[in-house]
This record gives sequence, C-alpha cells and structure tokens, in this order.
Amino acid sequence: GMFMPVGTGATKDKGLFRRTAPIFDPAACTGCLDCAMVCPDVAIPNTVHEIHDLLLAGIAAAEGTDAQRDALRSKVYPLAEAVRETYRQDKTPRTFADIVADAAAAVDADADVTMRATFDSMVAHLATFPVARTRPFFDSMEKEQPGSGGLFSAVVDPWKCTGCLQCVDVCGAGALTAVDQDADVLAQLEQRFETMTIPPDLDYDSLEGLSAEAREKLKKSE
Repeated sequence: GMFMPVGTGATKDKGLFRRTAPIFDPAACTGCLDCAMVCPDVAIPNTVHEIHDLLLAGIAAAEGTDAQRDALRSKVYPLAEAVRETYRQDKTPRTFADIVADAAAAVDADADVTMRATFDSMVAHLATFPVARTRPFFDSMEKEQPGSGGLFSAVVDPWKCTGCLQCVDVCGAGALTAVDQDADVLAQLEQRFETMTIPPDLDYDSLEGLSAEAREKLKKSE
C-alpha cells in the first residue's frame, strides 16, 4: 500500500476551489459559537481577545519609530482601561477602532504631533480586524469581575475554509454573511487570520501606573 507521512496535509490549501466566503460582522455577533461548532473543517477559530493584546498588535503594526511605538506601549494599560470603561458605560454599537480613537486623551496622544501620527496608524490597523463586544464574553464577565471581559472574533481560516457556508446558515444573528470571493476578499481573510495568530510582545515592567499585582495578572493572561 501507499505510505502517507504524518502531517502531509498541514500545508494543504482548501480555499483554492472556494467561490464564496463568509465575512464576519461584529455588530451583529452574539458570541453563541454556533459557527465554530458547525464548521466541518474547523476553519473558524473563535477567539476572545484581551483588550491590551489587541492594542499591542495595533502598536506593533503602526507606522513610526521604535521610540514612538515604545511610548505607546508604555500607555497600553491606561488606554485599555479607558476603552473598557467606555464599553461598560455605553452599549451603543461602535467599532473597537472608533472607541480606541476616542480614548486618545487617556494616553496624551494629542500632546505630540509625531505621537498622534503613530496613534492614528495604530487605530487604522485596528479597524482592519473586527471584534465584537458580546454579552457572554464581555458584559457578563465584567459584571462578575470587572476587568475580565474580552472582545470576541470569528476569524475565517482562508486555507481551511471550503466555502460550504454552513456557518452562514447556522448564524441566526446574521453576523456571518456570504460574499463572492475575489482578490480583495481573499487578501482580507488572510490579513485577519494572520493578525489573530501573531502574539503580542511586551515588557510588562515598562507599563506606567501598573502595580506589581496587576503586572502579574496580565502576564498570566498570556
């Protein structure tokens, strides 16, 4: 018989014959996880993100000097808290990037022109990765333990998804919709998936206004 080595399918691209693809709308998502459970190809790795992790990913991708990015990293904790407080007080559907942009005062981003440019670049990157504020993963978590809520994403793996659209059929909230795949859609799927899989890197000891206990909590969350 034929011998098939272990891991042969690791680099197989099932998306080569996909004509339609599911696109995620965070404003409609309820965090039910039905999409992940119904997908026959395990192509929707639902993830709950720490707010500071999302900010760090945005800073890493922002245009600017290393010093400017380091300056923003030192403000991640107050910025994350400002964003979290906005979510607690206002349940109006808004994008994560818009909320971060409004929280600029928390990091004094307006104090320096070059810092503002780096901050705006970070916000622009965050706008390309949709995340949802949901009841089970943010509201309930925050009610039980303030500071523990996260933001949810349903990212489609462009190399595993075959375009069967079972996820779209099962999504009662309409957070996943089918679109015809072209070069732009494929690039968007790949960019979102790669953003999700790149872990943030941060020296927590550099964070300003952060107690030793809070630093340990953030380190353990990684």
